[in-house]
Amino acid sequence: MNVLGRVVLKEELVVLTGDPMAAIVLNQFLYWSERTRDVDQFLAEEKKRNPELAIDPICGWIYKTTAELQDELMGLASTSTLRRRLVDLVKNGWLDVRHNPKYK
Repeated sequence: MNVLGRVVLKEELVVLTGDPMAAIVLNQFLYWSERTRDVDQFLAEEKKRNPELAIDPICGWIYKTTAELQDELMGLASTSTLRRRLVDLVKNGWLDVRHNPKYK
């Protein structure tokens, strides 16, 4: 089964960010943040079933490369454009960033 992608541009996020591309990127992270809420609970349940499971909890964090983000946004922006938008979103306090020791 083929799943068709969607890119959502919300007017309220354009008003907030002042930039349609930043609004699209922010919306994508909002989408993923809604899907991380129960992940740690799921992992805890799986570790009870299989104590050797070597998956660490994500504590609500999302790991996404700019290449993955570019793919999710169907190539609407280059990775360098996405990096600039991410920097702006972090600078304005709409996203947080941290360094994950598992990924360079």
